[in-house]
Amino acid sequence: MKNKGMLFILMGLLLSLLLLGFAFKINSQYLKAENKTFSSTAIDQMKYKYDNINYVKDFYKEDPVKTFFERFVPFNYSIDGNKISFTQNLPLKEANLRGFFDFINAYKIFAESTDSIINDPIEVEIEAPKNILWGGTDTNLLMLIKPQCKKYSVTDYNSMHFFGDNTCEEAFDISLIKRIDINISLPSTGDYNTLICDYGGDTNCYAFDYVEADSNPFIEINFLDENCSSCDLNSDSRKTSRHFIPGTNNTIILTCTGANCFGGDSHETIKIFFNSNNTEIKHSGTPITVKTEFLFTQEIEEFELNDVNVTLTDNRFNITKTNK
Repeated sequence: MKNKGMLFILMGLLLSLLLLGFAFKINSQYLKAENKTFSSTAIDQMKYKYDNINYVKDFYKEDPVKTFFERFVPFNYSIDGNKISFTQNLPLKEANLRGFFDFINAYKIFAESTDSIINDPIEVEIEAPKNILWGGTDTNLLMLIKPQCKKYSVTDYNSMHFFGDNTCEEAFDISLIKRIDINISLPSTGDYNTLICDYGGDTNCYAFDYVEADSNPFIEINFLDENCSSCDLNSDSRKTSRHFIPGTNNTIILTCTGANCFGGDSHETIKIFFNSNNTEIKHSGTPITVKTEFLFTQEIEEFELNDVNVTLTDNRFNITKTNK
């Protein structure tokens, strides 16, 4: 275990060296100057270093950099205009999430070090989440989609959670979502035969079509059982979809009922809950693969680590640049 942890640390340090070689443009950041006598060179130096160090926070990247970043998080993702999708296993192994904490904290140590390869008077401070192995209590990785202000929480507590927030320039609103698609690949050892639906009191599991003119958000849930030889799902149990009414609480459950179930006890049940603010998928049994896709009404501009903040200070001129 210790050797594995050291491997992630070394990988994090290697990535730190690579990231400090990148430069890119950062918009809508805060620049404060109390002393008006400093030269433009000091500002340029601050911005250049900030852009390079803050590069680790931004995940809206093209391949091959995107693929490289995916090595340090327990999910894959894809962004295309106003659409974003996530693929992860559920439940998530604690070791998969540990790799992220090792990476981001190794990066923090390197970037803050006064002995780093970049020797200048600019001080660096990085706020990063810490799990118990790094002296903290954090148990989840939190991503933020902007400008929609939608968050994606990845934990090792048998759930994946998407929820709206109000900490952005504009708070999340359900009207920003056109549709949600959830595709769940059932395991070969699974045993499921019953789909239970509650759409705000309506218990029909019908699969309705998407209607462009309907202003209510649409959700489609597919259970893919090609590899599940013990599953007994008919066509009506593999898919449920409809436009749902904002403000209602909705629950979809896939389970096994009857005397012949060998994997359908409570820990094998798959539960999906959604309303105006939340979409949560829970499962604590044999790992399943979940792909969740959101189609928004506006283009995605940023996808970033939510709990990582970077602050640079040049005490010579009382200049501070931060993303907080």
